[in-house]
Amino acid sequence: ADRDEKRLNHCLDVAVALGATILDVSANVPLPTQYDAHSQATRQTFRGEVAPQSFYEETAVRLKSIARRAASFGVELSIELHDDGLQDTADDCLKLMQLIDEPNVGLNPDLGNWARVPYEHLDSWRDQIAKMAAKTNYLEVKNYQALYVAGDRRSYSWGTYLDNGTIDFRETATILWRAGFRGWVCNEGGVGDYVRSQIRFIEYFRWILDEWIPACGD
Repeated sequence: ADRDEKRLNHCLDVAVALGATILDVSANVPLPTQYDAHSQATRQTFRGEVAPQSFYEETAVRLKSIARRAASFGVELSIELHDDGLQDTADDCLKLMQLIDEPNVGLNPDLGNWARVPYEHLDSWRDQIAKMAAKTNYLEVKNYQALYVAGDRRSYSWGTYLDNGTIDFRETATILWRAGFRGWVCNEGGVGDYVRSQIRFIEYFRWILDEWIPACGD
């Protein structure tokens, strides 16, 4: 934790040097053997629902210090919804943000991270975005197709284009717009040719912004 806090402060220094106004953060489980094939195949994905309260409290203390330092540079922190960590659901993201309790800390509802896990969710991606929309200050996007195999009691997912997966980003963007979000959107996904994937993302989100949202009456 001490090492990661030092590294995160260094990331903040780099962000300031580059003129960034948002620093995206997450509190995920360390993966010291991630490159070992056996560990990758057998390791269970960590879930915030089993984490002790003390994990959240320690993380909040460390991020509070960084948030205050970031504020001195005019930088906001954005807690990313991310699988395999403390903030793997909207409720856990909000919990961590509230424990940090600093005005320059918001949320990044990266729904792709939520949707790609192998286990079943009790709610939907719509529930996740609805809970996080009012506190969103940054958005990363990617999409997945998923197949649930009853015999395995798990889902299998694979990346796809933003407009061709299980998450409807027209609806996502509209919910965020109505909640007042006007921030940056970053494309993390896509398939095939990377440049073409980025162009397709830009075209899609530009269409949502210029045509879809106005057509919804906002």
